[in-house]
Amino acid sequence: MIEPKIQTITRNDRDISCAVWNENNDKTPVFCIHGLTRNGRDFDYLASSLNDSRTIYAPDVVGRGLSDWLPAGEIYNYDTYVEDTLHVLDTLGLEQVDWVGTSMGGLLGMRMACEYPSRIRKFVINDIAPVISVEAMQRLDDYVGQHMDHASLAEAENYIRICYGAFGLNKSWQWNHMLKHSVKPTEDGRVRMLYDPAIINGIRDEKGEMTLTDDINLWPLWENIPQPILLLRGEHSDFLSAAMAKEMCERHPNATWIEFKDCGHAPALMVDGQVNAVREWLDS
Repeated sequence: MIEPKIQTITRNDRDISCAVWNENNDKTPVFCIHGLTRNGRDFDYLASSLNDSRTIYAPDVVGRGLSDWLPAGEIYNYDTYVEDTLHVLDTLGLEQVDWVGTSMGGLLGMRMACEYPSRIRKFVINDIAPVISVEAMQRLDDYVGQHMDHASLAEAENYIRICYGAFGLNKSWQWNHMLKHSVKPTEDGRVRMLYDPAIINGIRDEKGEMTLTDDINLWPLWENIPQPILLLRGEHSDFLSAAMAKEMCERHPNATWIEFKDCGHAPALMVDGQVNAVREWLDS
């Protein structure tokens, strides 16, 4: 894989880290946003595949990766993510991009595509639906912010393999890459997960209990996205059923659906068949 340049962008006294590959290419740049507890380095393999023809940007959303955390007491929400994204795009001089969003990155892409349609040319949404059930959110609530510290890299790797087993990774280099960019060493010799445990505080009360009681319904966003869409689904996904993927394509006039075998939520985009499908669609 090709190592990116890491660029730091400051907004409101916070640093936003962004990985950049192959600057100054004439084609529409690709802008990648990761899932809830992940970071921009999840896209290294995809970026390496696109590097010969595109400039690729993969920021770490606030509270993840190398980006700063929000001050204690502030709420992580999509309003902040949209504002940060616009600032990053403007700072980098990106008038229009092709958007690739995994899970949370797909939800953020829905908002960006509807509210700022001129900024996105094509939209790849990776394994997330416009309807997110309370049960699915409960599964996130059960693990996000838990088991943040580990006694060793081996212990952390075991946890990461369990936590992200549905990604469909089956090669040592894939897990080594995930481990490298998922943890950081602590002063006492332990390792810690590379995200703020408070990133889910928007759906928790002061006691840490989940406050969400109804499914999240984003159909109004989905049905008003003006861009062509490539919808990716892992065959075992518990966030995007086959029936829901079919309905999404029926309710959007320009959506295409691809399902990948041997993975669930979410396809990691670290497999040739997956990255080739994305590349071919973006270039079509």
